Amino acid sequence: MRLFSAPDDRHSAERAAVLFIRRRVFIEEQGVPEALEIDVHDDEPSTVYALLTEAATGRPLGCLRLRPYGDRTVKVERVAVLKEARQNGAGRALMNAAEAWARENGHVRAYLHAQGPVVGFYETLGYRPVGAPFVEAGIPHQAMEKALVEAVRDRRLDLPDPPRGPKAP
Repeated sequence: MRLFSAPDDRHSAERAAVLFIRRRVFIEEQGVPEALEIDVHDDEPSTVYALLTEAATGRPLGCLRLRPYGDRTVKVERVAVLKEARQNGAGRALMNAAEAWARENGHVRAYLHAQGPVVGFYETLGYRPVGAPFVEAGIPHQAMEKALVEAVRDRRLDLPDPPRGPKAP
């Protein structure tokens, strides 16, 4: 698993692999317009990517994007696993790496927009739905969040809620 920041590696092989995976999954498979998929957050200095590759070959398998989102909250976005690598723990490995990075960097909560068919996957990781379902890029979604530290789970650390829903940045 490799984690790297957006501007530091703009022209790297890792960045190219991330964009390849996202184009394959979101643009080709799901029909998301490229203008929506590749956005301004891809070049923000605070954006971090996780790239999962096959150990033996280095072949890209999956990726995700992380960015700060409100007070000590990280937004997990663009979680994508190539079709041939699904159902083998790749998504779980990506999410575990993302959450570890978030905790190490002072984040206490993770927030994401889950596509309808994978809400159950995120629930198995401890995420809970917040708010009503909505449509984003023509796909049904559910906002979800997870406390990354006990103080947040126990409500001992009072943080404002992150922005919610499809209009949130």
